[in-house]
Amino acid sequence: MRHIIRWIFVLTAVCVVMACSSDDEKKAAHLEKGKAYFEKGEYKSAEIELKNAIQIDPQYVDAYIMLAETSLKLGNPQIAFSAYAAAAKIDPDNTDAQLKLATFYLLNKKLEEARGKIDVVLGKAPNNIEALYLLGNLLGKQFSLVT
Repeated sequence: MRHIIRWIFVLTAVCVVMACSSDDEKKAAHLEKGKAYFEKGEYKSAEIELKNAIQIDPQYVDAYIMLAETSLKLGNPQIAFSAYAAAAKIDPDNTDAQLKLATFYLLNKKLEEARGKIDVVLGKAPNNIEALYLLGNLLGKQFSLVT
């Protein structure tokens, strides 16, 4: 009886490991298909593939970033903002997501939120040109509000 239980345990463990690697392969395949569709300009198909990758792994930062870019091409800034926000929440060190969020906030005149995102990037990379440019725009907006 113990022998059978051990084999069941081993087979279950093997199946779990195989399923996990299968999910990794599936999400990577969806991301690659999404990128290929994006490159061809087939943004709706890219969006579907990227959402499939995120459904497999809700922590897949690369898929969120690509979904955000695709959403911008489709003219859906709300979805793009949500995707960048998800990527930044999962990976606060992702400067691309932080800078894109800062840009969204700046465009919506949410200057404190924009400054927070810019400061995150400049705290890690004080010479980041894009962050410095956004900071200059933000300071210009703040100055025009004062005068």
